[in-house]
Order: sequence, then structure tokens, then C-alpha cells
Amino acid sequence: MRLWTIDHAEWQKAALFVDTLLLPVCPFELREKRLFLDAGKRMERLAAAVEAKLAGRVLLLPPLHYVPRDGDVWNSVFQGILEDIRSAGFDFLVIVGHGLPDPDFAEKPEPVRVLVHRPEEDASVEEASERLYGKILDLWQRYG
Repeated sequence: MRLWTIDHAEWQKAALFVDTLLLPVCPFELREKRLFLDAGKRMERLAAAVEAKLAGRVLLLPPLHYVPRDGDVWNSVFQGILEDIRSAGFDFLVIVGHGLPDPDFAEKPEPVRVLVHRPEEDASVEEASERLYGKILDLWQRYG
């Protein structure tokens, strides 16, 4: 289920079963007025592949394209996302991306469980999606 394609009636039926949000983080790189998007597009394809395998329990969020380089700013953004997810009643947040600063879990509001997955850059989308799929199943078995 993808946030940008679901309608209100469809969400009302599915909401009881969805406990996991999948957030692809696809930072773009801009140098000398040249835009580099390949890595971000790969994260989007990876997240979509995992969402398709776990349809019915996972809601795929639109990609986050801006990641502050300053770790304190990223932690502030991250804490805001976690607070919103916790107050909305979701149990799990899966962040998939590369080049992400490590989030500070010290202030993490319970009971949200967070998985940050950084796929290997040389793995295919299929290989990376299988690894992430397994990690999400492990997360659910451990805490669900």
C-alpha cells in the first residue's frame, strides 16, 4: 500500500492491519549544477519491492529527499517523524537509505521500533529487497 495511491475508504479497511511504515530516504546530490539521482531512484525501487512483498501490513511513505548533513538537524527531523508515528498508533518504522547519519535513539518514544537499513551499494535491487524483507520479518517476530 502506497500513501500517495490510497483513498480514504481503502485506508479505513486496511488501517487495522497496517502497523509498519516504510520510509525510503533518497538523498539527492547536487554538484556544479549537475543532479545525481541514481542512488535515490534505487532506494525507491527497493522500498517498492519490499512493500509489494509485505502488502497489507506495510504502508510505503513518499521518499524523503533531503537529509541534513548536520547530525543534530537530522536527529531533530528524525525525532519529529518518530513522535508523529507514535501518536498515530504505528508500531514500526523502517528507514531505508544510504549515506544517512546515525539517528539518536536516546530520546526515542516507545513503543515505536525502528529499523534503519543501509543496503550494500553493489547489491542488486532484488538482493537488497530480500535482505530487507528478512530483517523486517525478524523485527516483527522479535517485537510483534
